[in-house]
Amino acid sequence: MSGLKLDETMVGKGHSVPAHAMERETIHRHVARGRDLRAEHIAQWGRSVARTWASLFRGPSRLLTPSKDARKRMTTLAQH
Repeated sequence: MSGLKLDETMVGKGHSVPAHAMERETIHRHVARGRDLRAEHIAQWGRSVARTWASLFRGPSRLLTPSKDARKRMTTLAQH
């Protein structure tokens, strides 16, 4: 249990006020701020995942292009 009474509302880190004391605009502002923070957190996580995948797979050409040694062997085999 969080320790909040039914007639209180959290407004910040550990701060609560009586629910009836908050105006509708204040409540909407707090809700919008929470949504913005959550959206930014998710966007930051997405960018981090994208950077991780980009570092693992630097484009399809890197995965499909044979190494210099492999190209040299293919050229040598084709000449024989």
